[in-house]
Amino acid sequence: MVKLLRRLFIKDYENTNDPLVRKSHGILGAVYGIISNTILVLIKIGAALLIAFNSNWVLFPIALFADAINNASDALSSIITLISFNLAAKPDDDEHPFGHGRIEYIAGLIVSFLVVVVAVEVFRSSLDKVITSSSADYDLLTTVLLGIAVLMKLLQAYVANGLGKVIGSPALKATATDALLDSLITGTVMVCSILTLAFGWGFLDGWFGMGISIFICVNGIKSVIESSSPLIGEKIDEDLIEKIKKTALEHKNVIDVHDIICHSYGPTKHFVSLHIEISDTFRLQEAHEVAESIENRLKEELKLDATIHVDPVNVKDPILKTAKEAVESILESLAVDANAHDFRITRCGNSQTLNFDVAMPHRDDENELYKQIEAKIADDFKEKDIDCLVKINFEHPY
Repeated sequence: MVKLLRRLFIKDYENTNDPLVRKSHGILGAVYGIISNTILVLIKIGAALLIAFNSNWVLFPIALFADAINNASDALSSIITLISFNLAAKPDDDEHPFGHGRIEYIAGLIVSFLVVVVAVEVFRSSLDKVITSSSADYDLLTTVLLGIAVLMKLLQAYVANGLGKVIGSPALKATATDALLDSLITGTVMVCSILTLAFGWGFLDGWFGMGISIFICVNGIKSVIESSSPLIGEKIDEDLIEKIKKTALEHKNVIDVHDIICHSYGPTKHFVSLHIEISDTFRLQEAHEVAESIENRLKEELKLDATIHVDPVNVKDPILKTAKEAVESILESLAVDANAHDFRITRCGNSQTLNFDVAMPHRDDENELYKQIEAKIADDFKEKDIDCLVKINFEHPY
């Protein structure tokens, strides 16, 4: 079904690297969400009003109303997503030289706050109903409508997830997760209506409303955290790191790659810097051509704006080769997830100093581990008769 929708409404739908095609996928997902959620709101509000009218406005199904409000917030979310995809696709300008891609994250943050506010208000109304021992009276028609609503939400989750996977959109994937949770919420209200029909347990309505509002609130807070994370600055995706490394190492003159740093200005706007190691026998012009060649490949194949720093390496120095092998062996023996790079020797008179960097993830015991690594390296170098001072720069990968 997802492929059929893409074929019908998106021109050149398979070219997902094109920003305009990506925008079209986002708009399709948002419009589908607006239409389906609006239908659900009308169904549930209509059913709630019908129940209230039949009881001369004495009984009002708060759980059903809470579920309708939740769908209304989903429709609003889709509207904001629609606006954000349009704004995020705007080209660079003087005030925003890195584009407008982060608007998607800001929109998600706004929607998440709205969801939390709505959940708090629904909880207040439900609690008031529990305190006053109010009840609800569901009918068969309402139960059937709720069953249809569950199926619609499952279909909505399927479409949003399919579109989100195709373009790698966190916003659409989050919408899919939200729709799946909503199907569980609506299913809960349906259970309440069945219990009311079968046993007359209308008093459960307020309790179900409270449970639904708490569920919505928890997921709203999670969504706030998830939407904030890209704005604060997240770690680069491991798959993208491997692709960058592979692209750089495919150049015949590159020995190693390290210190990859990625700044994201939206789902499709990434700026990358990295270090490549090449032989120190290269002239400056030759080294520049190697770096520029890799930058162009990253731009063409991965859509990354890259800046490359060149590290010259003395590939013929026996001390460097021995030292690197020793350090890598020590790190492996300590089961440390670390990368040693930038091995270089500086000489002053008769003394020489081996300099290199060790990059490892953040750890609580890292200071003790640093000392342990330094001690093991010193002992190993002494045993291998490597006559030089050692200076290690410990760092964290980005």
